[in-house]
Amino acid sequence: MTGISTCSNETENGLPCPVADFPEQDAEFGSNGFDFTKLDAAGNELLAFLSSDDFSVAFL
Repeated sequence: MTGISTCSNETENGLPCPVADFPEQDAEFGSNGFDFTKLDAAGNELLAFLSSDDFSVAFL
């Protein structure tokens, strides 16, 4: 996430999104398209409060 919450055009910053002729700015997407899902070493999704060490215990 970039932390950017407003959009810009060629002369102004801090504009509400979207801005005509300046599409797909960071602020329009919030997380920048990244998914911060917690995964274990094998790529399996973990519940947010679990660590990878808890994975085998959580699903017994």
